[in-house]
Amino acid sequence: MMMLRERFNGPVYDPAADKDRLTRQIGRIYQCMMDGRWRTLEEIALKTGDGESSISAQLRHLRKPKFGSHKVFRRPRGDRQHGLFEYKLEMPVEVKDSELFESEILQDLTKDYFTGPVVH
Repeated sequence: MMMLRERFNGPVYDPAADKDRLTRQIGRIYQCMMDGRWRTLEEIALKTGDGESSISAQLRHLRKPKFGSHKVFRRPRGDRQHGLFEYKLEMPVEVKDSELFESEILQDLTKDYFTGPVVH
């Protein structure tokens, strides 16, 4: 049996106060991005209701093995001098045995966590 590792961490992380909120947040972002479309942080924010800095942090989390080792691509939208970037999530082709438990977490995240306004 695999041990449950804490999904989130950090110096100010309090599981009692933050675990459910962050799990729901990464779930909304994951659901938004799993279609493989390019989106800016603002476009993701409009769809999920989450803040752009939180979205950026959660996209970084999705790159980690404990969140599925997803590829998150970033490219400039329009003139690079404007500093606007867009992001795209690529689903991993296969999951290693050591990541199996975490992939189950990601499957759970796709269930009914989206609570933000739907914007197409």
